[in-house]
Amino acid sequence: MKRLGKILTIAGMVVLAGAVTAANIVASQFSEIISIYLGGFGNDFSKLDTTAGNALCQEIEGEGIVLLKNEGDALPLKEKEQNADGKFPVAVFGWGATNGGFITSGSGSGGSAERGAGKLVTLLGALKGQEAMKDSEGKELLPKVDGKFAYYEPLIEMYQDYKSGRDATNYWTAAYPFFNLIEPSIDKVNPLVEGAKAFANTAFVVISRVGGEGQDIPRIQKKFDPSQSTDYSRSYLELSTEEEDLLAVVKSNFDKVVVIVNACNAMDLSFLEDDGIDAAISVSGGGQSGAVSIAKVLTGEINPSGKTVDTYAYDLTTAATYANAPDCREINGKTGGERAYTNDGSAYIDYAEGIYNGYRWYETADAEGFWGSSFAKDKWNVEKYEDVVQYPFGFGKSYSTFHSEILSVSPSSNSELTPEDEVTVNVKVTNTSEKVSGKEVVQLYFTPPYTKGGVEKSAVNLLAYGKTKLLEPKESETVTLTFKVKDMRSYDNYNRSLVVGSDGGYVLEKGDYNISLRSDSHTVISSVNYKVAASVEVEGEKVKNRFSEDGVTKGDVAIDGTTTKENIVYLSRDNFANTFPYPQSPRKKADNYPQNGWLTHLRDVDSAPVQGKAGNLKLYNDDGKLNLDLVLELGKDYNDPKFEELLNQITPDELYGVVQGAGFRTKAIPSINKSEHMDLDGPSGLNQEVNAGAGSSSTLWTSFPVQTAIAQSWNNDIAYRFGLVVGYEGYATGVAGWYAPAANIHRSPFDGRNFEYYSEDPLLSGKMCAQTVKGATNNGLYCYVKHFAVNETELKREGLTTWLNEQSLREIYLRGFEIAVKEGGANAIMSAFNRVGATWAGGNYSLLTGVLREEWGFLGSVLTDYALEAQMSIMDLDQGVRAGNDMWLNGLRTATIGNAKFKNQNDPTTLNCARIATKNMLYTFCNTVYRQSEYLKNPLPNTPVSKLESKAAASANNSWIWILVALDSLTAVGIGIWAYLAFIRKKKNLEQ
Repeated sequence: MKRLGKILTIAGMVVLAGAVTAANIVASQFSEIISIYLGGFGNDFSKLDTTAGNALCQEIEGEGIVLLKNEGDALPLKEKEQNADGKFPVAVFGWGATNGGFITSGSGSGGSAERGAGKLVTLLGALKGQEAMKDSEGKELLPKVDGKFAYYEPLIEMYQDYKSGRDATNYWTAAYPFFNLIEPSIDKVNPLVEGAKAFANTAFVVISRVGGEGQDIPRIQKKFDPSQSTDYSRSYLELSTEEEDLLAVVKSNFDKVVVIVNACNAMDLSFLEDDGIDAAISVSGGGQSGAVSIAKVLTGEINPSGKTVDTYAYDLTTAATYANAPDCREINGKTGGERAYTNDGSAYIDYAEGIYNGYRWYETADAEGFWGSSFAKDKWNVEKYEDVVQYPFGFGKSYSTFHSEILSVSPSSNSELTPEDEVTVNVKVTNTSEKVSGKEVVQLYFTPPYTKGGVEKSAVNLLAYGKTKLLEPKESETVTLTFKVKDMRSYDNYNRSLVVGSDGGYVLEKGDYNISLRSDSHTVISSVNYKVAASVEVEGEKVKNRFSEDGVTKGDVAIDGTTTKENIVYLSRDNFANTFPYPQSPRKKADNYPQNGWLTHLRDVDSAPVQGKAGNLKLYNDDGKLNLDLVLELGKDYNDPKFEELLNQITPDELYGVVQGAGFRTKAIPSINKSEHMDLDGPSGLNQEVNAGAGSSSTLWTSFPVQTAIAQSWNNDIAYRFGLVVGYEGYATGVAGWYAPAANIHRSPFDGRNFEYYSEDPLLSGKMCAQTVKGATNNGLYCYVKHFAVNETELKREGLTTWLNEQSLREIYLRGFEIAVKEGGANAIMSAFNRVGATWAGGNYSLLTGVLREEWGFLGSVLTDYALEAQMSIMDLDQGVRAGNDMWLNGLRTATIGNAKFKNQNDPTTLNCARIATKNMLYTFCNTVYRQSEYLKNPLPNTPVSKLESKAAASANNSWIWILVALDSLTAVGIGIWAYLAFIRKKKNLEQ
């Protein structure tokens, strides 16, 4: 027994020592991420002034609010409706109006942390007013809000007592309770109606819908209250029965009813057609203080000038994307658009609608008489366009009235055009109202010639847009819009035009091109016509098929599914009725589907570069200041010879460290004195929601409105200044790079991350994105434009096989990125989790090298989306660097990504690719500094300006290490005392 006791005692000491040793090893390996989680990224906010950011937040929301309905000029509220205290008395209905229910942003890496920072103007705060918000040191975070409303407080108290806030949930993995609908049953509202009616004649009803990363929108309604049944007949984007009951009660008891739609996604708003609803506005996510502008729109201090960026249909099933749109709760179901292959369970999705998404579908179907067909009558009981579309793309009312007309065009109408011609259209806009100042959006669309059986073409396509200044009553302004004729081209990957050959390419087909001035995508104001005499290939020397036919990279397959025999029927204007997408049964994965990690040999080299040479080139001087002469020289010219000298100094281990260790930073490179630079999430301004943990409570950057709200402004100037201000806030707090903005498309209302993206239209998305990138880069913040590409779907996004034809890829899903690169000068890109066709986006040579670099001329770095060991089975290192992906967003900031390794670090091609990747990262940094230096020669007046200073990242607080040291010491002392008591002292006692 004594011997057993000794064995157990020794075993206990060994286990304890082993546990402590293991903890030390883990702490050492993950020290950076532990420091960040406990104390934030180490940002210094002492220099940050968010005055400009807060003002711009309200300006964006003010211009992005869309007035959907305004019967009898119900809005703005009139002076005669004020009470004796000069306030507008209102009854505010809907749990979505409460501080816990009002949506200011979506969730995930594209969300914002203004709630954690304690600086938020809620809707109720904007209505009633709230005191200035200050930090613990007395610094003002948000100024005082003077509210002009008085709301019936017992009603709000009831909602707050019912549910004070949205359930805390892991939205990354669980749809519910994240998507729970929290509206109480009408029996909780009814007892308060008489009191509310006595208090006010006007009622506001708030309808809120959240969105978030990692999951898509459910096709059912799950309720917070267990006494309320799950509704399997309605999607999350429709009114619930509780909300219907609420509206019925409100409409029958109040003289004026105003609906505030506060949603991350386009909803079914057919209920707004009811005569009992007088007015409605769509506000999207307004960021930290956009609610102030909502209140000002209601009182008329701001005249709404926003326009919709999506098509709002009465019935969401009329969308051509519906059958292949996601459903967060199921796969292989009757409604959910994702399917799983029957032989291996991996997920796929078919973009079977081709180019016909959003207004392109609804307007082209109208042009073809589809809505009057027996097919449409039988399926949806509709007879015309007006039965189908409630609010067209580009729709929005105003408190003013405007008259718009085409004053002149150059070349003149009916001229013959060539692809290189540029057309100028001068549009005169007059504010015809008597008393109200306002802004108007000018929208130009084109209708190309279409031949049945030929290249697919949408009947209506946004071509150019602009926005007037604030026009006083009776004041006019001439808005000049220009476009290049080649902007009206189509991509012909099957040579249906007979001019691009078997290689495919862009074509401008012969025929008449109608250029129309419209108030929205459907309503024509006036138009002019041009002619193209003969079909001609456009950009034929650069552009060719890369994803279909013979253009596919060896080892890959066509993205339209032809070579793997997916048998996808793509929607065709030739016969909409017979090709309209409907749910398909899951199918078997083909034997020739490419394996994860397949390698292209297009980057193979025979000899490895010699690394680690002695040299004196440094990006930072020994005093920690930028070596500006060298940085500016390298940033001006990607091909500067000094780049090769600089790269020669870098060791192989440093090269591989750059590739694998880029999580929320770019790695330090000691051999060239390159400091670590901090990169953070977005796109609603900088945030630390991912990985920051407890440190997120100190994030004091401006939380801006979501990208959808920015796009609803249709104001390029606002997007540019947004970029400038975020760039300044990055400079002031030590942030060098931004994981934003995002140029993906609102393919379907059911896509979970639409709040992070601009629009269903690629031109509007691209222009907004380009201006934001240009502004941020000019103020010293490089932007990883994400998620490249076709990452519209969140469910099963990691490795999701995305089938689509090359025409829709280029015309719809790559177009916004192309504009961001060519017009915005984007020098950084974030690749996507999903597959483009069957190949991971970050390992797709055709995408990252063929299109991005060779066709578009992109210079800079490509970073993956979030990468942990679990993702590396898809996000293969060797495949990625050979395809043109430079860095992996290592979420744990470790030296390597778990056990993921290059197959052979001594392989000449691998080392050469790592060298190129490092050059691309360095160029992104240097080019941003160079462009910042050029901008500072003539900065935009009245906008905060950054300085040419060190971009070195501050270190996260690692004081927790001393706690670990203390625990180690205590453990060592404890084991020593234990050993003494158990053996030495016991032995002495026995001897005595």
